Amino acid sequence: MKIMKSTLRPITLGITLLALIAAGNVSAASARVENLCKPDEIVLFQCKLKTRLLSLCGSKDISPTAGKLQYRFGTPQKIELSYPKMPQSAAGHFFISTVMYSGGDETHIRFSNNGFDYILFDKSIRTGSKGNNNPKLSSGAVIRRDGKISALNCINNASMTVKVHGIMPIEEFDYVDQ
Repeated sequence: MKIMKSTLRPITLGITLLALIAAGNVSAASARVENLCKPDEIVLFQCKLKTRLLSLCGSKDISPTAGKLQYRFGTPQKIELSYPKMPQSAAGHFFISTVMYSGGDETHIRFSNNGFDYILFDKSIRTGSKGNNNPKLSSGAVIRRDGKISALNCINNASMTVKVHGIMPIEEFDYVDQ
């Protein structure tokens, strides 16, 4: 049986790539998982922290009347917090609020778990003027309990996807200092 070179090339490249990854010769960032969502879910928000990830994952059929959401925090090897325990519809679990600024906006997604409020945020504010907006972008999570606040700031551009709007109940915007 004669095998053509063009058939072997993809196999050889695949084996070489696996060997490079195993040997550590390929950047760890290219081999790393960047969110905690499952392959059959969509990423609505993903935030990379120094040693962990936080993700808001939705079923592919997510809409105002269908689909399920779940927040996850941890690493691909160990999810430390999932809310709710099993993916659920947004109603009664997640709430969204938005405020507009001159030259920017801020969106919050809030949920409560065991006496803590978790607020995922995506913020853009103008830092320049006269047609040169120079937006400052920030995103992350604020955890609040009994008036005490802890903030986790993303080290990536963790903008919320457009899909987050309209899939969960709207609540009044709560200004939270990050």
